[in-house]
Amino acid sequence: MNDARTKYISILSVLSLAISMLAVAGVAQASATSHSFNTSTGMMNVDYGSYLSKHDLVFNSPITDPRKGITVGNGRVGAQVWNANGLTMQVSGVDASPQTNFSAGLVNLYTNPGMDTGYSSIQQRLSLYDGLMTTKYDSNRTVTIMGSPNSEVIGIHVDDSRTGVSSVALDLSIWDVSNLSANGIDVPDMNTWRTVSTFADPTIVGLSRGQTDANKFGYTLAATVEGASFTTQSVDSRKVRLNITPSASYTIWIACASRMNAPSNDSINQAKNLLNSVKSTGYATTLTNYKNWWHNFRGKSFVQYSNASGDADYMENMYDLSTYIIASGAYGNYPFHFINGVYSGMNDDDAGHWSFAYWHIRALFNIHCF
Repeated sequence: MNDARTKYISILSVLSLAISMLAVAGVAQASATSHSFNTSTGMMNVDYGSYLSKHDLVFNSPITDPRKGITVGNGRVGAQVWNANGLTMQVSGVDASPQTNFSAGLVNLYTNPGMDTGYSSIQQRLSLYDGLMTTKYDSNRTVTIMGSPNSEVIGIHVDDSRTGVSSVALDLSIWDVSNLSANGIDVPDMNTWRTVSTFADPTIVGLSRGQTDANKFGYTLAATVEGASFTTQSVDSRKVRLNITPSASYTIWIACASRMNAPSNDSINQAKNLLNSVKSTGYATTLTNYKNWWHNFRGKSFVQYSNASGDADYMENMYDLSTYIIASGAYGNYPFHFINGVYSGMNDDDAGHWSFAYWHIRALFNIHCF
């Protein structure tokens, strides 16, 4: 783990050095009618929301490759999101497994007729200021993915004003891990990571792995619904389901509760407690708290770079995206995976390999830094 952390920190150090070198090319100037420093607050006088919006990640077509999905995280839990049978995302928790080597599982939200059918326009946006991932289909469907700050809970809020929606369902599942290889993964007992258990209580469904890990890793991925009636279902040994009554607005809460952070290392009970708590707090308040958490983080720093060729502008974009990726998984007990962070669109057998994200960043360094 120390070697991994050293490599990750080294990468960030190189990026920071490159940014500092390029900063000389375009120093931000204050206008004659404004000041760059707010003496009353002791902070930079920046309209962060308006300024950072130019660095948002925006897709105007469906994302069909899981490895290219949009990432969203709350500091302890992250998800890589793409479009397959509605909306699909792979969830990871910082403290759920050693070095975040094992992702927690898949979440699939789908409707009949499909939410991702019968539209003329789609836009998917990751806001670097608010920390939200929002998908809009025409003007009658919006899916917002966010999180509960300082917790192991993320949420999917749906506004769907279409008529004629006959069913809504959310599946929690995991790929077949029964033959998971121990190659390159140092855990005391691989069998506990090959074992999946599920439950379907009246109000919460979930699945668990790593429940006897000697180092207190292991987790429970669980879900419930706020704002709509629903039933629960155990589909098979690796899949559970929420059957949701079609509604104009509802929120699905998802916990990736780690044994490490659970009282008595009971991740199942912890997942249920986390979901009951966030459901009691409610979507509106949790959303406000989440955005405030990200706004406070953004207010701690600011950079502006520019030059004629656009290289410095690109580095500014990479700086803001990189700080987002770091913050979205930097609040656990352990460092997240130095290759994938808290994001993965690959099964466990591939999760330890050098990902597309690594090679993309490496190529960037080769072009701009050496």
